Amino acid sequence: PLNHLQSLHQWLNERLAKNAAIEKVSPAQATNTTIHRKQIREVLQEILNPKNGKIQLFDHNGLIAIADPRNEWVWQNPMLQTLHTDPSLNYTYATQNDQLWITEAPQQDLKQWLWHLLWASKDFNELCPTSASSFYLEIWPQPKNRIDRQDILRMSACFAQGAKIDTVAAQLNLSEQKVRHFVAACLGTNFGKLIKDREAKYSPQ
Repeated sequence: PLNHLQSLHQWLNERLAKNAAIEKVSPAQATNTTIHRKQIREVLQEILNPKNGKIQLFDHNGLIAIADPRNEWVWQNPMLQTLHTDPSLNYTYATQNDQLWITEAPQQDLKQWLWHLLWASKDFNELCPTSASSFYLEIWPQPKNRIDRQDILRMSACFAQGAKIDTVAAQLNLSEQKVRHFVAACLGTNFGKLIKDREAKYSPQ
């Protein structure tokens, strides 16, 4: 008979979480990034799926945050030095033990936080297909970093009308790669959608 269930739960949780992280980011998967990048859209959709309860977000470096898609909140790992990730980003369900530390971490808006995570990470441009030429922004990101704030808000203002990617790059004197990075972060967080060129209303002033 087991008299100390808490100890058993803790032990199982530690082993299962460790094994899940190892299995989901195996060496074979890490080297085959093309396959994993096809899965990243599904991972991002699950992070935002309101049917999910609390989930752990992690990559090959470890725990990033605990998210609550149902209520659209996130608690970032306080031990995280810099907010960024790569295509090894994945999730698993969070147990009660996993959530013990979140009472001491600030609660943040899940969608805005996820946008910042993608914006701070430079390996997600494939979320914006090379064939994409026009984009319509439905939800504005709330930039935190002063260095990027002006560019982000200017791009938001253009794409809020529906705009061509190359037109925005030329008008704002930004590289097309940076503008596509912005669009990729927005697509990954469902902040907007790709549109046909004829639907783009923005014209340079």
